[in-house]
Amino acid sequence: NTLFTSLPVILLGIFEKDLEAETLLAVPELYTFGQKNKGFSFIKYLGWMVMGVLESLIIFYTMYTVYQCSTGLDEASLYAMGNLAFTVCVIFINIKMLVLEMHNRTVIALGGLLISVGGWFAWNLFLGAIYKANLGPYVVRNAFVDQIGRSAVWWLTGFSTLVALVILELV
Repeated sequence: NTLFTSLPVILLGIFEKDLEAETLLAVPELYTFGQKNKGFSFIKYLGWMVMGVLESLIIFYTMYTVYQCSTGLDEASLYAMGNLAFTVCVIFINIKMLVLEMHNRTVIALGGLLISVGGWFAWNLFLGAIYKANLGPYVVRNAFVDQIGRSAVWWLTGFSTLVALVILELV
């Protein structure tokens, strides 16, 4: 989780700039926003917690419903469902941090998004290559290439879940 979601947080912390330095120096009253705890309060924290719970419920119940209905498919395993849920989480966290929350969008932010999301898919390929054929109850060996990555249900579920999450976040 840290490997694929920490880069957007770091990039947001380093490159976020909603106001120019000249503006901040010319209007020092803008600093009172943080001094009076208007930027971070317990109410805002609760709001973020509620959004996190709602978003996690959307992810879980979408995956659960789709994979419960598609039991006849080869890729309808707990591994495929968990992989898709984590894929949606990685992509959504990157979109939220580097597209929705960041005011100062740069090529560096786009590069961070591509590195994090691309790294997750590269990790899937790597895991599929190093696992032994029948190591556990789920087929992991080349599962992304041979099964779940070729499934239209997997990709459509992930895309529709991402759209629902972005719409909720924008509303």
